[in-house]
Amino acid sequence: AISSGDGGYVSWSLSSGATYPSSSGTVSAGSSTTIYATKGTRIGMQAYPAYDWSFVEWTTTGSVTIAPGANPGVLTVSGSGSVSAVFGIQVTFTESGLPTGASWSITFGGQTQSATVGPFGYGTSINFFVTSYGSYSWSASTVTYWWIWTYYPNPGSGTIDVQTQTSQAITYSTNYFSYTWTPSGLPSSYIWSVVVTAPNGQVYGSWSAFGGQSIMESFPVVSSGYYYSWSVNAPSGWSASPSSGTFN
Repeated sequence: AISSGDGGYVSWSLSSGATYPSSSGTVSAGSSTTIYATKGTRIGMQAYPAYDWSFVEWTTTGSVTIAPGANPGVLTVSGSGSVSAVFGIQVTFTESGLPTGASWSITFGGQTQSATVGPFGYGTSINFFVTSYGSYSWSASTVTYWWIWTYYPNPGSGTIDVQTQTSQAITYSTNYFSYTWTPSGLPSSYIWSVVVTAPNGQVYGSWSAFGGQSIMESFPVVSSGYYYSWSVNAPSGWSASPSSGTFN
């Protein structure tokens, strides 16, 4: 049997061998047709999705084979069996705010998929396919980056009515706190600076100011047991006390 799921139709035609009662035909959405074929027969298959739908894959039972993602594809008959075209509506989740290397996941309609953010927008979208209209619940994961920083999704969960909505944007952010360095004893004509290294060993940033001016910056909150480290670069002929330290 040749079947077509909701969301499209199937066209088939004989490539080699023999089929009965016809050598070609179409199968409309949500229906099926039965044909008879000799062993070794090859049948050309093509699935045509309806508007807003996509071809997902071929599924088979019994002794027939076709590459699941091939469209068009060739069905090879070795015995009794069936083939069905699966169509789906693509639902896309897109994140913003996560750093490169961070992994995030979406659970949608009971299925979970993950992605890792890379350069040039890679890994910022996760796609699902559903085979029917309806309301589907979803949730986005909280992300821990380098075991140090925690990013929270907004919104973190919800429901999508696939007939009216097929995309969802999610913004990730983390909590911040401020830290201030205040110099004393340095004349205003001299410049001093501070360098901060993140808990993962990478330089987080460096800032400079004139004597008498404070440096205040914001930093993402880190997990318990992790610290930022800092060091002061004093102008030539001067020294700072303390010249380094840690904070969280």
